[in-house]
Amino acid sequence: MASHLQETRHVSYQVDVYTDEDTRQTRLEDDVRRGLTATRKSLPPKYFYDRTGSMLFERITELPEYYPTRTEMALLEKIAPSLTGSFFRGDIVEIGAGSSGKTRLVLDALNGNRRAVCYVPLDVDRLTLEVSATRLLTDYPGLNVHAVVGDFERDLARVPSASGRRLVMFLGSTIGNLDPPARARFLAGVTRTPPRSR
Repeated sequence: MASHLQETRHVSYQVDVYTDEDTRQTRLEDDVRRGLTATRKSLPPKYFYDRTGSMLFERITELPEYYPTRTEMALLEKIAPSLTGSFFRGDIVEIGAGSSGKTRLVLDALNGNRRAVCYVPLDVDRLTLEVSATRLLTDYPGLNVHAVVGDFERDLARVPSASGRRLVMFLGSTIGNLDPPARARFLAGVTRTPPRSR
């Protein structure tokens, strides 16, 4: 694991890297071999989301024909204030964070509470995480970001938590990319992964 910490007077950014290009290539080869030799052939969609794929997906979400993101944003804008008031007690972990666009609605809802927040985005693309962290730290003074570059199916247990409690968000439709057994494993991993100190 590689870790990088950048701190200024008001903001901090740290990144833990569990998926580098070599690891990603090895996992891709394993997943392709397993997926294409299975009776029902498949490839995991997570491999679409390298730097180019992440940028392309962001552009797709802006098309008039692509309504899911606009619908999700509208729903989240409506429920974020009650969600954060009822459930938020510590860090915010976002799985498959991407550009963290929807996260802003949650952070905006917390603004009135003036709570210190550590945002922990988990994504496979380090550049996307760093760009979104830079923007969030500029727009939300006092925010701390502890990014994790990794595969949410394999690296979920490595997500740090300093507060002992956390709100885990998996926004959007990514969970629909998992088949039922993988979905069940993922959700079980979320519930049994205990928060731990950094």
